[in-house]
Amino acid sequence: MGLDTNLLYGEMFGSWLIHLSFPVLASVIIGLLPYQPLSTRIWMLLGITVILSAVTQFGLLAYLQSAACDGVKDYAPVATGTGIAVAITAAMTAIPLFVQPMRLAVSQLFVSHKAMLTPELAAFNKLMTDASLKTGEIISGTTTHVGGGLDLPKPLPPADYEEQTLKEMMIGASYWAAFAGAYGIGFGSLMNTTCPATTA
Repeated sequence: MGLDTNLLYGEMFGSWLIHLSFPVLASVIIGLLPYQPLSTRIWMLLGITVILSAVTQFGLLAYLQSAACDGVKDYAPVATGTGIAVAITAAMTAIPLFVQPMRLAVSQLFVSHKAMLTPELAAFNKLMTDASLKTGEIISGTTTHVGGGLDLPKPLPPADYEEQTLKEMMIGASYWAAFAGAYGIGFGSLMNTTCPATTA
């Protein structure tokens, strides 16, 4: 028997879909735990994603060998293929976690990025809001506030900015991990589908 390319492509697509969900699941797990600093949560997100990927890739590659060789004949190439697949997943998932432009290139397709509300920006924001309200009073000829003011950007306090960052990381990691899952199966299968010789 040989490798069924249709099965390989099906597994690559399945791995793509499954890996898309891993960072989301990791974020849910992290959210259930006591608060941790952002740096710790980043490493937890990466670690949980890689662990889930290892289990999934091992199962998919073992099934590929089983289909190609009429059963799993040797787990060593399955483990080697899994190692390659997991290395790809870890590297590609780390990109949006540690490289902000690569993260924002994906996340801004779904959510708008807002700046952090630093003390200086908070003072400027208050000054501009007060000025816009004062201008509204002058124009309307009243002494009551005319709500709304200028359409100023709404920066986030540090805690909210941190949550925004984690959400952006989840979105970016999902995208990159999905492709890593597909590539992992493709490259991992190269080590995995040579069936050992059988004795007569």
